[in-house]
Amino acid sequence: SAYDIVVDNCDALIEDVCLLNASYGIQHINAGYGRLRCNRITGQPLIVGIDIEESYDAGFINNTHFWIYWSNDSGVRTYMLHNAKAMQLYRWDDGVCDGNFAIGYAFTYWLGQNTAGAPNKLTITNSFGDEGGYFVFIDSSCTTANTINLTNSRAVAQTSGPLIGCSNVQI
Repeated sequence: SAYDIVVDNCDALIEDVCLLNASYGIQHINAGYGRLRCNRITGQPLIVGIDIEESYDAGFINNTHFWIYWSNDSGVRTYMLHNAKAMQLYRWDDGVCDGNFAIGYAFTYWLGQNTAGAPNKLTITNSFGDEGGYFVFIDSSCTTANTINLTNSRAVAQTSGPLIGCSNVQI
């Protein structure tokens, strides 16, 4: 796998990890009823920070901080602003994202649908996206009904550069 950490069909707690020079950070696959808890994850994943592919029970992504820990090079920042997803979420039932922060990402929360389904009953609270593109982006692949509770969060989109005019929430 291209991911630095892969959780496959089990419960896992990943805590106090810094992802340096990572293209792909953490991935949760083939979860069945396994649950993932990510607490205090930091770093600068260049393509995808945390990816949930399939999870049928409540999991938690709390207090992540994706920032320019590895490189502040203008080429790296431009690449991330066009391509990087802090959170890439597919089938995830009752997921909770709280206290997360991403700066300079094309997508803070990118939601899509795969063969297992789409996010269902997702809660996003106290989260912040800064100098990026879209805070919450629901891809056109999401064709199944789902519920998202988005509260007490803030996003600041680009005011200059390549992504001027991006929405904070795009469906």
